[in-house]
Amino acid sequence: MCRRAKQKARKENYETNSSWLDFQILFSGLNGSLTNLREFEGLYWRPYRVTGNLDDAASWTYFEKQLLHFKENWPRSQVKGLADALSIDAASKSNVKLATRQFLSQAKLRENQLYNLPTVLLSDGWSNQATPLFDPIEAADFYLEVKG
Repeated sequence: MCRRAKQKARKENYETNSSWLDFQILFSGLNGSLTNLREFEGLYWRPYRVTGNLDDAASWTYFEKQLLHFKENWPRSQVKGLADALSIDAASKSNVKLATRQFLSQAKLRENQLYNLPTVLLSDGWSNQATPLFDPIEAADFYLEVKG
């Protein structure tokens, strides 16, 4: 995971002194390489930057804000529904983007808004074949907010 974090930092041309965090939630019965565990790579936006500009979708701060927004503002069934839409036929990006766009349109009618997504993600929640929405949904049951 350290290697993947460094690769993303280089790929995205972030400052050389930036720090990144990658994580993987393991469920019982799953094993294998990180690549195998992340079979549908686009579902995972991680790793996240923990230093520097913390206002964009690549930052840990954004991840936390989206996660807390889901926990505090969305019914659990709707969060799980979004997770299903994000992962439906994940091998076919066009189908999953359509399913996500439709789900988000319905959620908006129920007044369930996403936390301040960057403009490029507003219509279907995806950018460059990846989404920042699945990571906070997956981590929500395991996340403990630490207040300093």
